[in-house]
Amino acid sequence: VEGLRELLNQKELRKRLGLAARARAEQQSWEKETESLLEVYRKTVREVAFNEHFGTDFNAEVWARIQGHADNFQSQPSGAIG
Repeated sequence: VEGLRELLNQKELRKRLGLAARARAEQQSWEKETESLLEVYRKTVREVAFNEHFGTDFNAEVWARIQGHADNFQSQPSGAIG
C-alpha cells in the first residue's frame, strides 16, 4: 500500500519506472522466451535420461564433462581421434 501511495504522489518516479518497464519489454520477444523454455525442457530431459541410465542422482559437473567430450567428438572430422 505504501508503495502505491508513493507512485501516486511522485510523477517522476512513475515516469522513470514506466520507461524502464517499456525498455525491458522491448528487449523481450516470444522467440527468446520460447527458446529459453525449450532449453529448460531439454536440460530436464537430459537429466532424467542420465539418471535412468546410470541409476544415480544427476551430477551437473560430471554431465558437463560428458557433454564436453560428446561435443568435441561430434565436431571432429570423420575418422579423427580426439
